[in-house]
Amino acid sequence: MTILFTRKLIASPFLVSTAKNHGVPFICQNMPFVGIKNTFARPFICKNIPFIGYARNSTGFTLIELIVTLLVVSILSFVAVPSIKNILKDHRLSGYTNDLVGDLNHARSEAVKRVAPITICKTSDPQASPACNTTAGNAWTTGRITFIDSDSDGVIDAGETVLRIRQGLDDQNCVIKGTGAGAATDTANRVTFKADGTSTLTADTQIALCDDRGASQKRAVAINAGGRIRTLQKGTSTITCP
Repeated sequence: MTILFTRKLIASPFLVSTAKNHGVPFICQNMPFVGIKNTFARPFICKNIPFIGYARNSTGFTLIELIVTLLVVSILSFVAVPSIKNILKDHRLSGYTNDLVGDLNHARSEAVKRVAPITICKTSDPQASPACNTTAGNAWTTGRITFIDSDSDGVIDAGETVLRIRQGLDDQNCVIKGTGAGAATDTANRVTFKADGTSTLTADTQIALCDDRGASQKRAVAINAGGRIRTLQKGTSTITCP
């Protein structure tokens, strides 16, 4: 009598038959889902490593490394901070210079457009009733006024229209200073442009802008008798900074 023995296979949805007739799991052989011939479970992706890895030999800064880092940062700060301050002061002084040039050009263009004398003068208090400051020793720093000066006397008379009021400087370390004794032929108190665009100045006259860094950094605007307005190279003005 011949007895036939048959090998019975257990069906599994995650096993795949091979030529050797043994099951293949979903990812690894002979283990459900994730293992290989081991009796302990392994993570779904990594092998014998937690799902979120970590460095076993990781360390922080040593005290010496921390001191060296702080020393380097201190040196860089010591070098960089003065440079940044100078850059900010340069931008501020350039801004004030550009504002002054803009006001002077505005006054000249209004004189030509309106066919009337236009004066730009300094003022002690731009917030109060508009009035020109006539003290030659005072600076232009506290503000300035542009107005129609029908009689070219540098005074805002009744019926003369104020065209623009400029407030004083934000930086109290900056100074705007003209030259002369306060006459119409200098810039101590005012600049007047005639209807043809020329000025009442008899020669090139300057208005200087200074800050607490002194004469080497001062800027200046020059106006001549023909009404031409130009900025001078930094530090070249003949006006003494306070």
